[in-house]
Amino acid sequence: MKYIILAALATTVLAEFQRGISIVAPTVGTNVTSGVPFLVEVLKNTTLNQEDVGLKINIVSFIDRVSRPLYNGTFNPTSSISSTSKFQDFIVVPPDMPSGGATVTVGHYFTIKEDTGVKFEVDQVEVEVHGH
Repeated sequence: MKYIILAALATTVLAEFQRGISIVAPTVGTNVTSGVPFLVEVLKNTTLNQEDVGLKINIVSFIDRVSRPLYNGTFNPTSSISSTSKFQDFIVVPPDMPSGGATVTVGHYFTIKEDTGVKFEVDQVEVEVHGH
C-alpha cells in the first residue's frame, strides 16, 4: 500500500513538471468585472518538445455553469523570463455574467515533435466575478 501511494505521488509531481503551460495571471481570488478587460498571462515550459497549435481561454461561472469564450486563437509566447520558459499576455473582456465564483480555463493545443496528432492540456484558476 505504501508503494502505491508513493508511486501516485511521484506521478503527480512528475506531471506538474511536465506541464506545457501555466496560468500566471490572474491569480486565485482575483476580482474581475463583466465588461472590464483583465490580463491572462500564460507561461510556456520551453524544455518540452511541443509545437503550439492554438490556445483557448474561457470563463465558467459557478452560478450558472455556462462556459463563456474569452479567446480562441494562436499561441506564440515570445517574452522570456528564463531560459526554460516564455510567456504571452492576453487582454480579455468577460461578458455579462452572474456575480460569484468562476474559473478561468486555458486550453492549450499542441503537437509533440516525435509524435502524430494534436494533444490538449488545461490549466485553470478560480476568480471572483462582479457581474449583473
